[in-house]
Amino acid sequence: MDPLLERAQEIAGAGDPPERALRELVRAWLEHIERHLDHMRVFQQERHVIEREPRWAQVREKRLAFERIVDSVLEHAGEFDDRRLALLALLGMVNYTPTWFRPGGRLSARQVADGYTDQLLAAYGRSRR
Repeated sequence: MDPLLERAQEIAGAGDPPERALRELVRAWLEHIERHLDHMRVFQQERHVIEREPRWAQVREKRLAFERIVDSVLEHAGEFDDRRLALLALLGMVNYTPTWFRPGGRLSARQVADGYTDQLLAAYGRSRR
C-alpha cells in the first residue's frame, strides 16, 4: 500500500483539474495492481485469513487513508448525485480487476483505468467539462 498511497497523495496535491486528477489516480491504481498482480490475487483469496492477523490493523489504516484520498478527488471531479455510491462503485471495479486482468492482454492497465473513469463519470456523475 505504501507506494500507492504516496502516489495518490502526490496526485491529489498536484493541483490538476479535478477530472484529470481522478483519471491519473485510477491509472496509478491500475498500474499498481499490474505491478503487484500475484500479490493482489493472493490477497483476494486469503483476505479472510489475513484480516485475523494483528498486522491487519496497519493495512486497514492505509487502505482507509487511500479511500479518503479517492473520495476527496471524487468530491471535486464531478457533480455526483451520490458520491458514496460512486466511491463504492469505483472500489468494486478496481478491486475486482486482479481476478481477470492479464498483462499483455487485450487491454492495458491504462486503458482499463480510462474505461473505469469514463464509466464512473458517465454513470454516477455529471462531468464539469
